[in-house]
Amino acid sequence: MKKKYLLTCVLVLISLSLFSQDTIQKPKRNLNKFRMCILSTIYYMQPGSTGSNFLSAHKGKFGGGTEITFLTAYNFYLGVGYNFSQYEVEDASMAANAEHTNINAFFGKIYYKIPITEKFSINPAVMAGQIELRQFTGSKGYGTQEGWFIGPGIDAQYDLSKWVAIMAGARYNFITTTTQANAQYHDYFAKQNQFNIYAGLRIGLNK
Repeated sequence: MKKKYLLTCVLVLISLSLFSQDTIQKPKRNLNKFRMCILSTIYYMQPGSTGSNFLSAHKGKFGGGTEITFLTAYNFYLGVGYNFSQYEVEDASMAANAEHTNINAFFGKIYYKIPITEKFSINPAVMAGQIELRQFTGSKGYGTQEGWFIGPGIDAQYDLSKWVAIMAGARYNFITTTTQANAQYHDYFAKQNQFNIYAGLRIGLNK
């Protein structure tokens, strides 16, 4: 009787041990659906351009931006943002004789968080929104193009704490604007390709 009781206890202990190990090795899945989150991102941006177009006659000087993320589900994050970039004209004859061009962009953004370690993640993203290109000579503005853009991006994020993370990444924008240029030069002024690299801070809950 004692042997049967002892054997039963041993089997129970082994079963509990295996269950405990299985629980540790296979954590519960995140079953959270859509939920609100509060994330604020601020960053410095170095603008650039590619291709043969209006922006290719410029050299990127500086830029910056901010984003607010307010909704998350299954590691997807949804938010809105604004960024500003300034370009200095290198070839005035190919840039309508302007000295510099400012770009303002308002956009929606969705990104997917891919955890690599407990603190480090990679976040591929897609952005789309409205854009404005304004040309200046000195402080006088004399040319404006408005349109829209869409583009992919990716950043790497490292959590310094529960509230603060550092991040750096790159994004590529396909820009289409309205223009009064004749048909021969329409695409040169209407279709731009912008490549930006950036680094900054991401602050808030549910990073």
